Amino acid sequence: GHVGINRTNPDRFKLDVVNKILGGGGLYTRLAEEVRVKRGLTYGIYSYFARREYTGEFMVSTFTKAESARETIEVCLDELRRIRREPVSAEELEAAKMSLIGSHPLGYEQYEDIAQTLVHMNFYGLPMSDVTQYADQISAVSRTDVREAARKYIHPDDIVITVVGPADRLKADLET
Repeated sequence: GHVGINRTNPDRFKLDVVNKILGGGGLYTRLAEEVRVKRGLTYGIYSYFARREYTGEFMVSTFTKAESARETIEVCLDELRRIRREPVSAEELEAAKMSLIGSHPLGYEQYEDIAQTLVHMNFYGLPMSDVTQYADQISAVSRTDVREAARKYIHPDDIVITVVGPADRLKADLET
């Protein structure tokens, strides 16, 4: 991963959509399609933008066999470059927006969820419109917005890669 965005970044809704398409939504993401479905390199993969008070991180996380670590990393980096380079399809955009809008109310099912959201919004100085107008904010995101946000906030050439596994099998493969 690399340095991401802070909690109040004005592009946060655009990045919700970018991330949903890239790797933030289960099996129907670009990373899952390329790494899991097409190549069978992992059972699970996801990406996210952690938003903190000052800055958070952007991260892709997965697991694989030591023998396929290099390929898995290369495919992930290729997908990070692709989302910056190529426009997302209209279908990808609509599916991501519908998923985000449809799942948003589930974050407020219990009183504890509502209380936590209110405390969180107060702590970070976020407007109530982040909750009440979330669907409108997400609906307004365009294909151009996705590409511009990906170019601005995803940096595959500045990524820090952490690999955990049997050093004797990983070291030679990853150094070449």
